[in-house]
Amino acid sequence: MKLWGTAGNSSATKLYESSGFVPTGKTDLLPSHPSLYVIEMVRELGL
Repeated sequence: MKLWGTAGNSSATKLYESSGFVPTGKTDLLPSHPSLYVIEMVRELGL
């Protein structure tokens, strides 16, 4: 599973990490607000 979260939003990042997501190191500009960056986070699904 993959998500993109706004860089600098530590509350959201902590929530995602507590749910098993880890940052991949990939970043990009937020399309709707290009002055902000987003970070990719992934979580392995136990199927």
